[in-house]
Amino acid sequence: MSGEFVTCKKDCTVKDLIQLLDKEKLHRVYVVDDEGNLEGLITLRDIISRLVHEPRGYFGDFFDGVLPLPANSRV
Repeated sequence: MSGEFVTCKKDCTVKDLIQLLDKEKLHRVYVVDDEGNLEGLITLRDIISRLVHEPRGYFGDFFDGVLPLPANSRV
């Protein structure tokens, strides 16, 4: 294991996020700000849950569901 994390920004599209998870064979991606600071985590389960429960084509607030981490958190 390389110890590197796969990340995305809050403006990443759902399509790009799914492609990233598939390409890297992962189940989670860390959401970072422009400085690379950790803001949250998106899992494959999060995506599937939203796809199943939201009307088709509704992704406007997808990243509003990112659970913020406390300032003193470490991953």
